[in-house]
Amino acid sequence: MRNWHNVIDNVWTPWDTFPNWHSAYSFGERPSPYTGPSVLYIDSSPCLTRGVVRYQADPEAPPPAPLPGVLSRLFGRRWTPSHPIYFTSFIWYDKGGYTCECTREELCRAFHRLVGDWQELFTLACAAWSAWEAPFLTYWGQELDVNCPQVRGRKNQLYHQIIRDAKRWSACATELWREVELFAQYLSRFARMESSGEMPHAFSRYPGKVGCKLSARFSRPVRMKKTNDIDDWVFRFTKIINQYESSWDKLHGIHSMKAVLVKIRTDILNAKGYGPREGAKHLNAVTGVRHVPPPPER
Repeated sequence: MRNWHNVIDNVWTPWDTFPNWHSAYSFGERPSPYTGPSVLYIDSSPCLTRGVVRYQADPEAPPPAPLPGVLSRLFGRRWTPSHPIYFTSFIWYDKGGYTCECTREELCRAFHRLVGDWQELFTLACAAWSAWEAPFLTYWGQELDVNCPQVRGRKNQLYHQIIRDAKRWSACATELWREVELFAQYLSRFARMESSGEMPHAFSRYPGKVGCKLSARFSRPVRMKKTNDIDDWVFRFTKIINQYESSWDKLHGIHSMKAVLVKIRTDILNAKGYGPREGAKHLNAVTGVRHVPPPPER
């Protein structure tokens, strides 16, 4: 049986839909174990009373309680795990203080869209690499010697174009991976809270501009794990992906990069003497290829 949270016990479970994604994903794969209506949870801290999430839970279980804040923990207040819950929507507030709501389905749809774009970039790059590794052929379909002048000349014609496109792909795929990985860390946090019956505090306002280039340090998830302070970045980014994707500057670059990878693969196969039928077998990714996440910035 698949563990519904694939990293909660430090055990990674492959994702059948996107096999090269090696991070948290299963928040969107878990069906609700409850059939009752959703209940609104309100954060009643001393200076703020706001709705935070809607959730389902066992009707016979006691209501869940929020994690204590930093000051409460300093004075010895401890939190006792509750029964598992299931979040159905999240409530956040825009710059003007107006109430906004993001459903679980909207979160998962945006996440799947992002992972799907990243997976397609990775697969197309692997297909281009597979074409580059394929042998050169003569007009009659026989393999050419790799050391013959004809092969060296064709390789030199393609080499600079491949290096240029490989650098563009690396920058595009790495930046997209960081955004999807940050998105996954929010979902991973929500999944852990569901498992232990935790309730978040009211979501704080993300101070930066959503959709801009992210740092590789991922400092916000570290803070939200320590203080339970979760900002609204993931909800605002979900709204951009699902409703206003034209305002996401990176979208055009992703589509352009996909077209570049398809073109370079076609150019390589044509230069090596492959027709459409012979080149079809190089469309899929190289068997056994695994994505290695980029190292953090120092």
